[in-house]
Amino acid sequence: MNKQVKKVTLYIDSDYSLFGIQSNAPSYMLVYYLNKDMNIGFKRDEDIDIIENNQNIYLKRFTYHDPEREQDWTLVSNQSMINDYNSYNLGIFSNQSYVLSYLIPEYKMFNYVLKIDGKLEKKDKISKISGISIINMVSEINKSLIKNQDKLIF
Repeated sequence: MNKQVKKVTLYIDSDYSLFGIQSNAPSYMLVYYLNKDMNIGFKRDEDIDIIENNQNIYLKRFTYHDPEREQDWTLVSNQSMINDYNSYNLGIFSNQSYVLSYLIPEYKMFNYVLKIDGKLEKKDKISKISGISIINMVSEINKSLIKNQDKLIF
């Protein structure tokens, strides 16, 4: 009896654009201004849960579907604070210490990552997003520089 071996390959759709957003505003405020100024409707979605170094990392996620262009927009926090269990602080007034963990460590300068599926006019979107008062910087992310692209499946 011959056993058949089936190979499963994961195909990551490369027809999307990634933008990094740097802002000092909390996520709820950024989403409010994006919705208001760009006339879109981001809504809070389930957090992204990534296991890294035996610790769960939770990243806030907001989604929007553009029915006119058939595009899905996803805004995700690029950083999360996790407990630092390596620092032992046994004093009476011990403080919990935290370490920042990143969705895309190659782009630590961005607080948020915006993923837009499908084709779009990038210059128009970047200029609209960068015109929002609470946003310090917006830039397109070069996907080829990201080492672990499996994290981008969200």
